[in-house]
Amino acid sequence: MNFKRLLIASGVFLFIPIEAQNFETETLEVNNLKIALRSNGDMHRNAALTSALSEMPNGSGLTCVFAQSLWLGGWHDTSIRVAANTYNQNGNDFHPGPIANSYTSNYDSTYDRVWKITRNEIELHMANYTTNGYIVPDVIASWPANGDVANGEAQNLAPYKDLNNNNIYEPELGDHPVIRGDAALFIIYNESRTIHTSSFGEKIGAEIHLMLYAYSNSGEESNDNVVFSHYEIYNRSQSNNFPLFYVSTWLDFDIGEGFDDYIGTNTNYNLIYGYNGDSNDLHYGMHPPVYGHMLLNETLDKSMFYHNTISLYDGNPVASGSYLNYMQSIWGDASFLKNPIDSSVSDFAFPGASDTTLYANWSEITEGNMPSDRRMLGSKEIENFESGDVICLDYASIFARDTTLSSQEQLNQLFTLAESVQDFYDNQYDNCNDLSDLSTVEININNQDLISIHQTNNLITLSLTKPLNSDLHINMVDALGRSVSRQVLKQGEMTFNFNISNTNKGVYFIQCRNKEVNNNVKTIIN
Repeated sequence: MNFKRLLIASGVFLFIPIEAQNFETETLEVNNLKIALRSNGDMHRNAALTSALSEMPNGSGLTCVFAQSLWLGGWHDTSIRVAANTYNQNGNDFHPGPIANSYTSNYDSTYDRVWKITRNEIELHMANYTTNGYIVPDVIASWPANGDVANGEAQNLAPYKDLNNNNIYEPELGDHPVIRGDAALFIIYNESRTIHTSSFGEKIGAEIHLMLYAYSNSGEESNDNVVFSHYEIYNRSQSNNFPLFYVSTWLDFDIGEGFDDYIGTNTNYNLIYGYNGDSNDLHYGMHPPVYGHMLLNETLDKSMFYHNTISLYDGNPVASGSYLNYMQSIWGDASFLKNPIDSSVSDFAFPGASDTTLYANWSEITEGNMPSDRRMLGSKEIENFESGDVICLDYASIFARDTTLSSQEQLNQLFTLAESVQDFYDNQYDNCNDLSDLSTVEININNQDLISIHQTNNLITLSLTKPLNSDLHINMVDALGRSVSRQVLKQGEMTFNFNISNTNKGVYFIQCRNKEVNNNVKTIIN
């Protein structure tokens, strides 16, 4: 496991791992990645700040990111309101659970949790909740769908399928969580519980719902090294209205060894990324990987970086104003980020060749920088974030490594993967609020309007009666909800064959999903 080293300047510890609140931590382990999430929204590291828990690839003990968190900020009237976690040396701005009137031990036992759930668990519940002796799994029974309204919590919190439309989550009657992907982690957290001891900013009134998810077999090879994140940020305040509001992803990239890295931005893909400063890393060895974080449903408006120093210009932020400055690509002394080519003001740090018109291929390499331990932010600017509003943002984090490629070639591979991930997302969802790939409950048997089934001894042939405008994701599951085969019917194709020569006899459901279709087709293998 990679350990974060301490940096000392002028006798002052700049990174001090003291005991932080031990919020619950879970990991999402799908395909090649293991990603750690804490119940207060912090990602990747352990509570004591001594090591990263995420692994890339899973089982390697190696990581590309030491820490990640959400930063929020803006102006309400003349006051700066900021919530931003880094390493929690002084405390936390964010705490588990929804905004409430009272934060009791019962509240903490309910919400200091990371809900870890799979699509198969949900489908098993859907198929068996009426069966005698069936016990609802704890992750489904405790799903935080409804808040305690008497305690000032919102009525509806975590997404769920409400079968009888009574606005009450009743898993014993078949209601179930709604997730994206094949496996997910879900948390609710807020920044209004206590004063902000991390950023020292005033409270915003923000409640954040985060779903971290991945696809174990989407039919897209590019998803094997991708974890998606879905954020819903609610303004639960009574009167905090923000003409301009910033949502930033803060990242401490550590590509193996953390003190020899570069960072960059690709504006074409709304992507910020970290890569090694040379071709040999202390931990990964030759040809180390690259790691990127991209915004999927909006354009990235700003990117910025700073150093692990005590400099008031480009060092660790020390007050709410410096946090908000970095979120806007402004230095700590209020001067603007400028590219060295013509000294013009820049919204993006090191955009390379992705914006040749303005920045003339400005990168850490062209600037001749020494590799170092940098922190980076990618920011979205929101206009008019008012009381009662919600911001919805979707992201993807991408790991890329090919030990036959140079650093620049690996960056090009990352950009190619980013394009594929964006295409997959656009094909899968109409918009950020669309959760349509996971809310199937009704079983449409042999839906002749769209899908027909023909079975021989060794094959099940699925045929469409009309062409579709996007790829159709097909999953064949048994009566217990266990996946037997996953495939993708590409746009324009009309038929697909399942080879069942080695499949056990029994009842199966063929799930068909894309933006146009959300059906289960029942079939029996005799």
